[in-house]
Amino acid sequence: MVVKVKDGTRGSKSLCTSCHYSHIIKGTSDSQELTICAKLNSWQGGVVPFRIVDCNEYSDKAMPALSDMRQLAWVLSTDKQKKFGFQSPKDWRKSREDDGLDDVPDYPGAR
Repeated sequence: MVVKVKDGTRGSKSLCTSCHYSHIIKGTSDSQELTICAKLNSWQGGVVPFRIVDCNEYSDKAMPALSDMRQLAWVLSTDKQKKFGFQSPKDWRKSREDDGLDDVPDYPGAR
């Protein structure tokens, strides 16, 4: 007989330990821990009273910020009149300036 348990016991580690928005203060014993969330300032002063296992504002500290990824991204040029292929962000910005299109930021990391 096979028994499957759906949504059983959740993990013991809180998402707050790896979130950009959390500030965790620990005391000398395991029970002395205070978690403050920067996204919850209007609710209870941001104090999180329990362990969080799911959060729609979660932002992983281990992942680079979106602005950092945009700075590193390569652009795929598909213009038939010019060379096509990948361009570094620096080369892409230069080609936009040469074409007089530097005031149109259609690429998020262009500036």
